[in-house]
Amino acid sequence: SGAAPSPKRSQSRGRGSGRRRQAAALAMMKIFVNNVDGHLAGAVCADLAKLSCNIIGTRKGNIDDLVPPESVVQQVVPRLEVRQLLKTIASCDVVVYDLHDADLEELELVLRILYQSEIIQDMAFILISSVGVWARTPREYEEVQDISLEAVPEAAALEEGGEAAEGGAAAGGDAAAEGGIGEEDAEDGSASAQEAAKVPVRPRPRVLKSEDYIRRMPAPKFQEWRTIETLTLALKEKGAIRPYVVCAGLPYGNGEDAFLGMFRAAWMTRPTLRVIGHGLNTIPLVHVRDAARLVRHILEEKPALDYHLAVDRGDATQRAIVEAVAKEFGIPYDIRSVSVPEALLAEMADMLTMDLRLEPSPLMQAAPAAVEVDPAAADAAAAGEGDAAAAAPPGTAGGAAPPAVGEGAEGADCGDAVEKPKAFRWWCEAGLAANIHAVGGEFCRWRRLQPVRFCVVGAPGSGTAELGAMMAERYNLPHMVLDDLIEEIRNADSETGKLVRDKLAEIEAALANPKGNGPYFVPSAVLAKVVLEAVATKPSLYRGYVLSGFPQFLEDATELFLEERPAPPGAEPVVEEPKDKKGKKVEEGPKMIQVPRLGFLPDGVALVHSPEESCLARLRAKDLPEEQWMPTFKKKMERWQKENADGAAGLADFFQTKISLEPVVVNEPVPPPADAADGGAADEGAAEARALTVDYVFDIAACELSAKVEAVKEVNNLMPPPPGPKGMQAEVRREEVPAEDEAKRKRDEEELRRKREREEKLEQIKRDELSKLEKHSEPLRQYLMSFVVPTITSGLVEVCRTQPDDPVGYLAEYLAAYAQLSRKRSKAFRGSSSAASPGGSVGAPGV
Repeated sequence: SGAAPSPKRSQSRGRGSGRRRQAAALAMMKIFVNNVDGHLAGAVCADLAKLSCNIIGTRKGNIDDLVPPESVVQQVVPRLEVRQLLKTIASCDVVVYDLHDADLEELELVLRILYQSEIIQDMAFILISSVGVWARTPREYEEVQDISLEAVPEAAALEEGGEAAEGGAAAGGDAAAEGGIGEEDAEDGSASAQEAAKVPVRPRPRVLKSEDYIRRMPAPKFQEWRTIETLTLALKEKGAIRPYVVCAGLPYGNGEDAFLGMFRAAWMTRPTLRVIGHGLNTIPLVHVRDAARLVRHILEEKPALDYHLAVDRGDATQRAIVEAVAKEFGIPYDIRSVSVPEALLAEMADMLTMDLRLEPSPLMQAAPAAVEVDPAAADAAAAGEGDAAAAAPPGTAGGAAPPAVGEGAEGADCGDAVEKPKAFRWWCEAGLAANIHAVGGEFCRWRRLQPVRFCVVGAPGSGTAELGAMMAERYNLPHMVLDDLIEEIRNADSETGKLVRDKLAEIEAALANPKGNGPYFVPSAVLAKVVLEAVATKPSLYRGYVLSGFPQFLEDATELFLEERPAPPGAEPVVEEPKDKKGKKVEEGPKMIQVPRLGFLPDGVALVHSPEESCLARLRAKDLPEEQWMPTFKKKMERWQKENADGAAGLADFFQTKISLEPVVVNEPVPPPADAADGGAADEGAAEARALTVDYVFDIAACELSAKVEAVKEVNNLMPPPPGPKGMQAEVRREEVPAEDEAKRKRDEEELRRKREREEKLEQIKRDELSKLEKHSEPLRQYLMSFVVPTITSGLVEVCRTQPDDPVGYLAEYLAAYAQLSRKRSKAFRGSSSAASPGGSVGAPGV
């Protein structure tokens, strides 16, 4: 009614209105970001777009870089127009430079101009640097217990710290006795202390904080970066410019840049992943989104601290990082170590061997304060709670997949809520190793890597394995052959392996009994289970697969590619409903229908029709006794021919109707009759010619299958485009090329020929000019080699030998002293020559 509002509520509303005014002021800011297509700068643009819609920047212009959309960056300034670039930067309210992608000469010019110019508006200058400027910082070490040392042979020398652990255990036992702990507790304590003493111990650097930036010592590669940091912080002398330095850990996420080589090798299952040294050094890391959020947080909070460390809390070692990536992508080999000298030329060897532990900036450690909410907004905040949890980043309770560039990931707004200080919303607080699954998903999405799946089916003994091997080599995919999978799983100590062994034993017993009635095949459900387990491995989940030889029958395809789900209301069930003994339907649960198994369906299918003679020839080539495979082969071939006869609803009809996929039909040529050849040489020639024909038919089929799949979806597997058909591709359907295309091709060839001729003429002109220049400069070179180079060379040798503090001054004094000595020697030589000559002449007698 007429009561006055409470002071607390009035204060909350006042602070809320102040926060809104600050947000409005930030929205009007003009922001410049250097090289917006860089790895870190792109994430900064996406985050700053939530503050201001007026972002300007430059571009590197590389083809493979990820460029933020126009909705994020409104204007791109050309870097070659230096005057326009400097004018644009001087007019901005915020300037962000990322040293990872910056031109150092350009940045030094910008800093010098800003220092010398009169800036009329308040400006925030944020420099994003690297932890490489801390690589050689003196630091103290502490001993920690690490169970992973037991699996690292190279770290055996680190176990010397066990003595310290034993001493600590003894001290703990004395303290327990003095504290009056009972005998049983003391015994338990001593036992646990002995167990702790057995755990290997390794030294670990103590944590450095942002306030320690004065102590930082860079690696040689980052010496100039530290100078740039110092020049940036010197801008504080200009009253209108507020400089900040954000020292980012080794960045990861968003498609990778620093770790691109490692993720690429793991995705492609290349045997190149290595650990440098023992791999127990701690590497400071940060997700690019967290570094970008710190930049935005600095603009919002305007802290008094100038230097901020942008690192996560992972404290991951080099070995933990490499093993986490290898495990996520299913690397089938053990990661071995290489020595530091062997890895000197490796990519990022200097960064991977640093040993630093850094504490995140105080802005990244700000915990959410008590939030005062206006009562009128309480219901809205409660309603938005679910959305906020859904939008939470990985590593939190409501972890979700990362959004695209420019997409918001913040929680719901709570009206006039006040947070002092504003909480930092981590994206990947626990680090790379703890969030490797989410980071791996980001890598695939940002690099547009999608699994591609192929299925090659045919009669038993047909050429499915050959065509499947071609497709696997073409796209670098795991090749799964049914016979190999069965052989592998039957030797495995698993539930599925035991099931397969039992079924194979039943088949062997049935084949050995002439009067037996089967079974003669492994049940389709068991085979489908074997294939599904093989496909569920990490390489297949990320890259895809090529499945050869399965399914062979309709029952196999139904078990493998379809699954039962509850039918929607009004749908007719395709699964038979249970009936009792009298034939009446029994109501048991919801009606079921068969639907495609999502996330597993192939993108392309090839149906191979091979003559029975070719199938038998392939089986006989395995050098197995015919009595082991011939009965099963005949029964499978009979069933295959029956299901896939003309007019029958075979596998081709199944793929078209059930999963809407038209297979590529491959007809293997019929081999010549056995009596067509005259002798052994003719037989060998006919077999070789037929093999070439079959390979060519399969090659054409592989190209056709690839074209059909790539016409529907983009296939990006980090490899060059697959080649066309081998051999006769130039002659394939030449007559079907339209006349205008043929004319265009001829024009292109003529233009290319002319271009090559012009380039050859220019190269010839360059060679002629170079020879003339060398001939003209030959006297000058001879003069320098005779009178200048020997003296300077001796001076440089003397500088290298003595290594003075001022080498240039020393060289100048050496040359001056050498010149004086040379003049004295010349005078002495002329005087001695005059005294020795008769008549005082210098020439020969009689001259």
